[in-house]
Amino acid sequence: MNRKFWSILMSIVMCSALILSGCSEDTSNDANGDQDQDTQTDESAQLNEGKVQASLLEFQDKVTSTINQYDDDFKQFAQSVQSETENLSEEELKTLKNEAAQSSEQLATDLRNLEIPKELEAYSEELNQSLNGLADKFEQRSEDLNTEDVQQALKKAESATEEFYQNFESGLASIYEKLGLETPSFLNETQ
Repeated sequence: MNRKFWSILMSIVMCSALILSGCSEDTSNDANGDQDQDTQTDESAQLNEGKVQASLLEFQDKVTSTINQYDDDFKQFAQSVQSETENLSEEELKTLKNEAAQSSEQLATDLRNLEIPKELEAYSEELNQSLNGLADKFEQRSEDLNTEDVQQALKKAESATEEFYQNFESGLASIYEKLGLETPSFLNETQ
């Protein structure tokens, strides 16, 4: 009986040892699986952040190209008033001023109609608010250019332009900071 008892006891101990070792392997596999999943989550977050950063930079380019598309009329008017006033008739200056006013108005409309990419959806409120603020400023510039005095129109419009961009950039600065990007100077990019 003693032998039978010890044999059963040994069988139980061995079975228990096998079961416990099997459980510990499953536990370590689960731990490794959790680590693999965490690694995949980190990589996915980094990949997503990279897509958001790329989308923001593309959006920045779109804003810049929209401004450049319409702002040439204002630049031509400003340059003409500053350097070529004596070579241009009053009528030619007024025509340039009117073209600059119309372009500023169209620029405001196009800025309001820019579509926010889906990757930037989390920032859409800030982006729309900044774009609408910038559009408001270009509408104001258009109104400033509609005064009769060419020199006064230019002076008002120029003094406001730098402020436009500073307000726009400060509105976007938090988005760039959150994404680890340097806030661009739209004034420099559009000159």
